[in-house]
Amino acid sequence: MAQGYAQAAQALGVPAERLAVLDTPTDTAQEAYAVREFLGTEARFVLVTSASYMPRAVRHFERVGLAPIASPTHYLTGRDGPHRLR
Repeated sequence: MAQGYAQAAQALGVPAERLAVLDTPTDTAQEAYAVREFLGTEARFVLVTSASYMPRAVRHFERVGLAPIASPTHYLTGRDGPHRLR
């Protein structure tokens, strides 16, 4: 999955040399440790995940001593949003 996201980022114009692919973690907790090992504890980085999952993801990263900058995506508006057919 990590490789797919890297390819998508490159397709959007992010240079390959600006990407780091951490493809061994299998869950968010492991990913937090991998990011800490790769970047150290003082690095500033943006954490991108769905808005509904963001609070939990941020807690995982904070538990390992990191301070991610949250950038939530995929907001859900609920079942009765403006695009629901009646």
